[in-house]
Amino acid sequence: MTNNKIIKKTKELQKLFLKNLNSERAENTLGFLIAKGYLKYPKIKSKHKVILRIKDVLWVARNVEPRVLEVFPAALLHFQNNFIGIEEMPKELQTIIEKIKNGSELPLKYKGIECSKMKYWANFEIPDKRVKPINKHKKVKSFTLSLEAISKLNKMAVNRGITNSAIIESFLLSS
Repeated sequence: MTNNKIIKKTKELQKLFLKNLNSERAENTLGFLIAKGYLKYPKIKSKHKVILRIKDVLWVARNVEPRVLEVFPAALLHFQNNFIGIEEMPKELQTIIEKIKNGSELPLKYKGIECSKMKYWANFEIPDKRVKPINKHKKVKSFTLSLEAISKLNKMAVNRGITNSAIIESFLLSS
């Protein structure tokens, strides 16, 4: 390829990129991810209240900004009400998101993106503090304890000024 052909091809690709970047689905997707603190993109305005189609998010990841795929699982886990068309998501990506949610072992990569980075963003504490990272979520468990154990647990909780669950959790995490 000659230099002129390379320059011409580069200009064509740049025009296509700008066209894709300025599309409504790219602006909505990037704006939402910027508003939630997952991306920084100076020329895109943040959009807090947007409903995104999964199909459009994956299109943006493929055609505009590959990092969208890296932060998408975290956004979906934390802001599920902002997404529609979950049935359009590839099964492999659904499996990865479930594994992130459950803390299971992840595959190495998905479409060139390291799954460990996807997990990082799911555990990332976003600026608005209203959403807990996945690794800080708690699950309900019930136990059968003797009356003596319950009495002792209640006394310890009152003495320390914390809940029974906090007593058990601190005991388990300290050992």
